[in-house]
Amino acid sequence: DLGVTVLDYLGHLGPVCRMMEHYNRAQRVDPIELFGVRFPNPIGMAAGLDKQGRIWRACPALGYGFVEIGTITFHKQPGNDKPRVFRNARRIHLQGLGASR
Repeated sequence: DLGVTVLDYLGHLGPVCRMMEHYNRAQRVDPIELFGVRFPNPIGMAAGLDKQGRIWRACPALGYGFVEIGTITFHKQPGNDKPRVFRNARRIHLQGLGASR
């Protein structure tokens, strides 16, 4: 996936990430503290988006205040049954049965 590859590469460019993080910081949002951990903002990335844990370094550059990477398992997991959420370059949407059913 090209997007993951680009974000993986970006995550290894420390000065560029720090510059982007400063530019993309959420405006008018106060840092929050939860269970003794301070987060720069309440906007985070869920674990399912980066299943291989490749893009977590780039997430602060995109404005995320925290990242949930997920768990490492001994064997590959099959995932949820279809239909699942699928991504499109222009929009993210759920596959549904439609209004007529």
